[in-house]
Amino acid sequence: MRSAAALLLCLLALTGCGSSDDGGQKAGGQESGSPESCGLLTDAQVAELAGQPVTQSRATAVGSLPACLYMVENSDKVQVIDVPASEWSRELPALLDQVEQSGVVNDPKTRDRFAAAREKLDAEGSLDDDAACAMFSDLLEIQGAPAGESQIVSFVPTRKQPSGVNGQTCTDGDYTSVQLQSADLQSADLDAVAKRVGTALEAAHGAATD
Repeated sequence: MRSAAALLLCLLALTGCGSSDDGGQKAGGQESGSPESCGLLTDAQVAELAGQPVTQSRATAVGSLPACLYMVENSDKVQVIDVPASEWSRELPALLDQVEQSGVVNDPKTRDRFAAAREKLDAEGSLDDDAACAMFSDLLEIQGAPAGESQIVSFVPTRKQPSGVNGQTCTDGDYTSVQLQSADLQSADLDAVAKRVGTALEAAHGAATD
């Protein structure tokens, strides 16, 4: 299950999972044309999460989702995504196909639940924002979260060998993700880092839905 969860989270990982940079700007403001996600956290909030001052922010993309990528002094990265949940859900069919084709899900019940989620997407064609958040909760439940859970903070790819800490939430028809990528996580207090990611996620999502 950890491998399946890592595949689901790969959609939201930093440049190693397919984001692409599009220009950049120095710290201190949101450039015209930048995604809305670049305005959800202040440089001070990003610095508090990363433990280092922000040196640059730039537009990027994860799949087809616009995102904001922050660079800090020690070369760690913070990525923020915020989109209507229906936009996020359009990434799911290919992602669920990847999970199925990977063969990492060995439990028949879990495999059936992934298949049911894929069939629901096929049957409905597209999900509105509220239905997409409901699907988000369903996917969290498949990964072991309580029914109705709307937020998750996870280690990418695993807690034992972390290269990133990823937080995601979906409520009120809005999907938000915040991720910290750092080469120093294996020597870090991971619970403290996860708490900082959760705090930043709540701040970004709150700003988006306020």
